[in-house]
Amino acid sequence: MRALLATLVAALLAGCGGVSNGGGRAVLVVANRGDGTLSLLRSGSSAVLRTLPLPPAANPAVPGYVAHSAVHRRLYVGDEANQRVVVMADDDFRHVADLPAVADVFQLWHDDRQLWAVDRTDASLAVFDLATHERLAVVPIPADLRSAGGVPHDVVVGDGHAFVSIVGLLAAPDVVVKLSTETFLEVKRANVGKDPHLFLHPRDERLFVACQESDAVHVLDRTSMASLEVVPVSGGHGIWVPPDGNTLFVTNFAGHEPGGPADPRGPFALFAIGLGTPMGPPIGTHAPDSAPHNLASTADGLELYVTHSNGGTHVSVYNIWNRSVPPRFLRTIKVGANPFGICRID
Repeated sequence: MRALLATLVAALLAGCGGVSNGGGRAVLVVANRGDGTLSLLRSGSSAVLRTLPLPPAANPAVPGYVAHSAVHRRLYVGDEANQRVVVMADDDFRHVADLPAVADVFQLWHDDRQLWAVDRTDASLAVFDLATHERLAVVPIPADLRSAGGVPHDVVVGDGHAFVSIVGLLAAPDVVVKLSTETFLEVKRANVGKDPHLFLHPRDERLFVACQESDAVHVLDRTSMASLEVVPVSGGHGIWVPPDGNTLFVTNFAGHEPGGPADPRGPFALFAIGLGTPMGPPIGTHAPDSAPHNLASTADGLELYVTHSNGGTHVSVYNIWNRSVPPRFLRTIKVGANPFGICRID
């Protein structure tokens, strides 16, 4: 399957400016929130392979988050301004369908069976069948959390469950809620820090929760939702574990404000944390630009790509093969306006 993808993408990109995707290199997709486009990148290169506008709709598109399904050979792009998830083929990026939300589309995730999309305005999640594109349900957040001012923010899906972070709870810790993907009902919940962002370990039962306003990563057992560990991490926001499962990478969204008093490059902007038991101490490095946000690695775990959502046009790339040292900055890639979400096409 991967060989077929490499052949298809190579053919596509060779026809778009004569650039091939040789050598088995990954293609990464960046959602440019500020200009309604997607940037296609090739690992190991500083060039943008192609810039794709989202299909026309009633309003100028605002792509926020992107996800790819290797099973369905589809790319999914949330378009907040048009209350839709845009579905595109991953070989030629043709427009396949629009999946309708209720009020808006923010974070999204899938398990190759269902796609869950956060709707902050409606305080719910839209659930879609990836095989048929049918909207299966609109799942409201638990009533007690909604009445307390809660709003869904992030979502990850796996093991027959969706895990949803709820923010905005007054005078209370934020919450991660575990929902069944069969019944859409709440199974368990856990209190965490403020402003939580989520990632599932690819090989074990850990759920990582980066809590920006609490300067910590909470580690939960995703079966019981019991707390396993809390690791201090300054401003932890974007969160990623490469497929090998050995290291957790976390961005400090408020980090690297140029001209900081202690260091002209500002505070650490990216952390690497070894995933032993207990987890290793965070190893920090700097970034070439402010507001390091979302991140994705190549499948081989050699390079890490970080969007900078500061209204600019930069994605930074790091060498991460040696997990015992800080990620090493390699290059900056100029993409579209305000790069936001990012994913890898497998």
